Amino acid sequence: MMRRLALFALLYCWLLGPRFVFFDIMWMTVFAVAIASPLVSAHRVVSAWPMNMLWLFATVLGIYSVGIALANGSMNFGYGLSWFKAAVFAYSAAAVVLLYRRVYGVYSLEKLIRDVIVAAAISGLITLVIFVTPPIREITGSIIIGTVANTHFGQIGLRAYDLSLGGGTAYGVFNLLVMLMLYHCKSLFGPKTRILLFLLLAVVNFLSARGAFATTALLLLLGFAFNPTPRKWGPAVGHTLMLGLGSAILVICAASFGALPSLADSDKASDFVDNTLPWAFELFLNEDKGDGLSSGTTDHIVEEFFFPETISGFLFGVGNPDPMSDSGLVRTVFAVGLLGLFLHLAIVAGFWRVAMGRIPMAVERRMLSMCVALLLIFNFKELIFSNSRGLFGLFALIFFAVLLLHPARQSTANEN
Repeated sequence: MMRRLALFALLYCWLLGPRFVFFDIMWMTVFAVAIASPLVSAHRVVSAWPMNMLWLFATVLGIYSVGIALANGSMNFGYGLSWFKAAVFAYSAAAVVLLYRRVYGVYSLEKLIRDVIVAAAISGLITLVIFVTPPIREITGSIIIGTVANTHFGQIGLRAYDLSLGGGTAYGVFNLLVMLMLYHCKSLFGPKTRILLFLLLAVVNFLSARGAFATTALLLLLGFAFNPTPRKWGPAVGHTLMLGLGSAILVICAASFGALPSLADSDKASDFVDNTLPWAFELFLNEDKGDGLSSGTTDHIVEEFFFPETISGFLFGVGNPDPMSDSGLVRTVFAVGLLGLFLHLAIVAGFWRVAMGRIPMAVERRMLSMCVALLLIFNFKELIFSNSRGLFGLFALIFFAVLLLHPARQSTANEN
């Protein structure tokens, strides 16, 4: 029991360790596990054929980005560093997966996915406590790096954030991927527990990233629309309704919190109604007012899509991965140009192709394919595949888990 609790604690620190201003628990854990990865022979997985070719392409892309930066005199090596970070995450993720295989044996895949979902739920609870408790929000905003509260003026108490990924798109996509795992792995929890977990993650998604929340509902609705078996419609419809119900419960709870005399912040309900709800439903509110489907955020996103003015800069990059844009597409083109973007996409496609060639289970193939697609889609908003904190780590963890743990089950069964 102690060994399993220690393994879960390691996973939580690895995936969602707080990023204090004085000590980044997540990155320290990731690097420590990566350094220790040879002890469990993780390199045999990460560096074996054909994975070694993917990392060769990533190395070429990283060296190319450094060369472009030197040639243009920008001296900005952030894009190359992002692929170095991705490699560290890969070795570290493979080591975590192999540790789960040693501890849980034939049940390692189920236990790993279950622990990831539980870790996300704990993070979600922490997020809600921070969001509804102003004193705690003030304290965490001063000791945690990169939260919405201390990086975007005026959004304190408007959007939710956790202690590791911060807030906004990255945290929303993280929870979206976890909800995807929860949706596909139906046997891990009982029906009531699944409903509670969906509600919790849906509420956190609603508060942190409306784009990720809308994508979650859209995916479930599409799953309902394209499912040809009527008897299977119930779960898809039910999960979609959970998201709507979660939003309604959120509104009711917020109003209730504001009415409780024990809370020092008596303006909580009015702040929620005046700030968070208009932010979440801004598109529809503007449409109702006759302004069309627009918002300050979406208008700003449109302004962020610009590219180098010269043909050579557009094709080969200008060595600057930090233009005045959050778009991962724009930042990639500025760093390494259209040529580097194609190589970037080829590496992502390579990960997917390796998985599709080796994963026997249809559910796992579908889950990983959707993870790859979502990371690429949201990469248009932010540079998240290789660079975003924790998201590539979650992808690498899922990738190596489904790649390694079923063969472990089959080999163990054969031995018995």
